Amino acid sequence: MNLSRICPLILLFGFFFSCANEDKEKTDRYVIPVDPYAADSVKLSSLAESTRYITLDVDIENYMSYPRKIVFYQDRIFCLGYNDYSKYFIGIYTETGKKVGVISGQGKGPGEFLEINDFLINPYQDRIELLSGSMQKKILRYDLNGVFIDEIQIPHITYYFSLLNDSAYYIHNTIHFARDKEGYNVHQIDYNTGQIANQIIPCNPLFDNVHSCDFFRRGDKLGIHIGIRDTLFLINQEGEIDEQWFVDFGPKQAAFFKAFRHAPKNSKQELDLLNDFDGRSSFGDFKSTDDYLWFYYSVIEKNAGRLHHSYIYHWSSGKSWNCHGIINDIDQVAIGLRPMTTTPDGEMVFRVNTSKTNPESDTIVLAIVTMKEG
Repeated sequence: MNLSRICPLILLFGFFFSCANEDKEKTDRYVIPVDPYAADSVKLSSLAESTRYITLDVDIENYMSYPRKIVFYQDRIFCLGYNDYSKYFIGIYTETGKKVGVISGQGKGPGEFLEINDFLINPYQDRIELLSGSMQKKILRYDLNGVFIDEIQIPHITYYFSLLNDSAYYIHNTIHFARDKEGYNVHQIDYNTGQIANQIIPCNPLFDNVHSCDFFRRGDKLGIHIGIRDTLFLINQEGEIDEQWFVDFGPKQAAFFKAFRHAPKNSKQELDLLNDFDGRSSFGDFKSTDDYLWFYYSVIEKNAGRLHHSYIYHWSSGKSWNCHGIINDIDQVAIGLRPMTTTPDGEMVFRVNTSKTNPESDTIVLAIVTMKEG
């Protein structure tokens, strides 16, 4: 045997192997354990240091049947609302809840929109930026008083977007819903041109046929959760996957997905698996501060139906809580048990169920909750 020929091959193989391991090690992997059958749960009030309330000044013309998204920025509160899905607008409020402006340009021209799928506040240029991504495939940009600046077209339909820095948007790729498609879940697009600059998070045919996406911030990283995946991806400033957090719902969940993965699509086998499923059915709506991660999940139990939970995870200590909806020990309950947003100071913001105290009220009350340290 000619060793002089084999040795270079061994060295070459070792080089590629070490490079592969080096690439693999660039992404840190963590586990968030969740017991969906845990009987114990805690009141939110037991985790809250303090709670304050803000009532938004909602008028007849811009009545909100439901606030879809709320952002706190500087001394303003920005709220995406709509009237029975027919009129979309952004309400601008002071930090005490007084209305000081509105963006409501319905139409097809420049600075106008047919709907608002998502919005964000651009902290790098102090702008309000709206996504009209399903009908018009564009992003519209305004100053903080609601005055139109400009707009850009984007390459495809999308319902969710985010910013990580001042050079690029991240948008959910809705093209690859079907289980037999290949592609990437998230596109990085240039801030000025709207053209695709990069693609991240390869599609997983088993999980990515649900068109939902959560973006959240943790420090200088962008968190992304796709569809019904059990993995959170944290993206660094270079647009690379820096961390993966696996939400582990236990062996029952893993066994279900293993069987479901091998079941032919739309087959009786797949239908039987879904009908007999006893375990976590959905989760999402992630919100995060530097200290806490918050999300909801629902569990299907054969004898109890669908049960909804809210889950809180402390990033640094690994402590976690199943939580239910009492904000304080009097009479106000957080709607949906999920925070709508966070404040720049790391507080959690909930919409309060005022119908418990005043069934005729259309008032929107926000509870601002400061969590206890650790």
